[in-house]
Amino acid sequence: MSRLEHISKIPSPLALLLALVGCTGTIGDPNAPLENNEPPVPGGPGGLLGDEPPDPESCAPPEAGLRRLGLSQLEATFAQLFPGVPVRQETLAATLANTNGFTTDSATFAMTTPYVTSLFELALEVSDTVDLDAIAPCLAEDANEACVEEFVDDFGRRTFRRPLRAEEQDTYTSFFANEATASGDANVAARQTVRRMLMSPDFLYRTELGAGDEEAVSLTPWELASAISYGVGDAPPDDALLAKAADGSLADPEIAKAEVLRLLDEPERAIGVRRFFREQFHGDEVGTVSKDSNVFPDFDEEIAELMVQERDEFVREVLWADDGTWQTLMTANYTMANETLADFYGFAHDGGDEFVRIPKDESRGLLGQGAFLAALATPSETHIIERGHFIREEVLCGSIPAPPPSVFDNIEPRAAGQSQRDWLETQHSVGTCGTCHRQMDPLGFAFENFDAVGRWRDDDAGNPIDASGALYDEDGVFVTAFEGASEAADVLAESQATSQCVAVQSFEFVVGRAPTEADACALYDVNQQFEESGGNLRELFAEQVMSAAFALRIRAGDGSR
Repeated sequence: MSRLEHISKIPSPLALLLALVGCTGTIGDPNAPLENNEPPVPGGPGGLLGDEPPDPESCAPPEAGLRRLGLSQLEATFAQLFPGVPVRQETLAATLANTNGFTTDSATFAMTTPYVTSLFELALEVSDTVDLDAIAPCLAEDANEACVEEFVDDFGRRTFRRPLRAEEQDTYTSFFANEATASGDANVAARQTVRRMLMSPDFLYRTELGAGDEEAVSLTPWELASAISYGVGDAPPDDALLAKAADGSLADPEIAKAEVLRLLDEPERAIGVRRFFREQFHGDEVGTVSKDSNVFPDFDEEIAELMVQERDEFVREVLWADDGTWQTLMTANYTMANETLADFYGFAHDGGDEFVRIPKDESRGLLGQGAFLAALATPSETHIIERGHFIREEVLCGSIPAPPPSVFDNIEPRAAGQSQRDWLETQHSVGTCGTCHRQMDPLGFAFENFDAVGRWRDDDAGNPIDASGALYDEDGVFVTAFEGASEAADVLAESQATSQCVAVQSFEFVVGRAPTEADACALYDVNQQFEESGGNLRELFAEQVMSAAFALRIRAGDGSR
């Protein structure tokens, strides 16, 4: 009997809470992420996935296990179950200990007692306010045994995203009957049943256990439906996907891929894909920064929110209206803005609140937008190191070690009238600092024409901007030079390292865990398909979902399910 089955038989909601605190998301977990800031697979940027196919003997699907729903996934699941009942992830976020990473990776969150308590309180609130006529219409007429069984079967299937097992059906039907007897009210019994199901691990987690007795097993059609839907859409399966799980046709790889492409075909359904780019490029961080109102009096919360929307609308435009490629996402000579944001940047706009294409040449793609430029800056000026560090680690998948504490003892203060670039070049020209900063600073230099809120400027402290930069590999070897943000975007877009980096990072987002050495074959194959597609990002996500690392599992070491 699996851990999930053991937990689901515990009758007390409190016992469920305690059990959940102990759940970490996987069974066993020999596929734990690599430590010490090593690359996820051999090679490092420039050869992140290697030039030759990996040895198949070194590759294997991940172990069977459980995946806890992320906050946005939980919010979408509540919304589907209870239309019109407001549930926002902020209700839970404050109690969840995030150790950084994608929100789809349950290993990046600690299941704390305050979080579990907030889940219980949320279940109470939702079950008390839900319209019972919408989820159990027969109860208002006659709460007979057939009606109760229908309610338990239907609501249980939608809540657990699979049919109830016979013993579960009996358990919840008996629970309803006992609650109805104790309260004398079928509505009270229904709300208590809803509450209990919402606190079940079968609701809060999705299983990746598979079926069969082989060493490597495929996910069941029901598990695959959830994996596809949460991976692409960041939401529970819709009726069409569940129907193909019910008739078993989803087990056919061609039908599964057709369902993936159906979800990817519409931006409204592909919420997970859009969320990936927001999280990969830390798009929400601009909403948390503060700026010096004496220097930037017109930067406020509204502008920050519009910058976040600019990024989201831009991703949507590139993936669903333009050619959908990684190269265009990095180098498009336009952004998306409404009149307010266009006025802030100083762009021409026809007027109105609608976000439309705005041509621009000084900076291109995602790295030329305010959500990146303003977030990686101080309250009053740019931050060359932070911008370069971000590009090195998040766009090139490099790894920069933390500086030794003693390094800050030797920093000379910046002189009045000295540009930030000149100051940094002076500081990093001596000692060992240049070794690491060579991988960051020249990348950040290219964006110096953009101030701390993402607007164009010609000088820094009265000095003409020098936006010449360069790309070095992780060994400090010169690769190429560029002038300004647009040329930097062109160089990065053509770099093998950046396309392989987005393949690795999207893998982590879609499968919900950090990649390991055992994933090298899946990553190599996905990247090959990505290159053959011309860098098409929707095809990349389709290939991620169709990979062995997504659809296959290795049985737990002790043979349990």
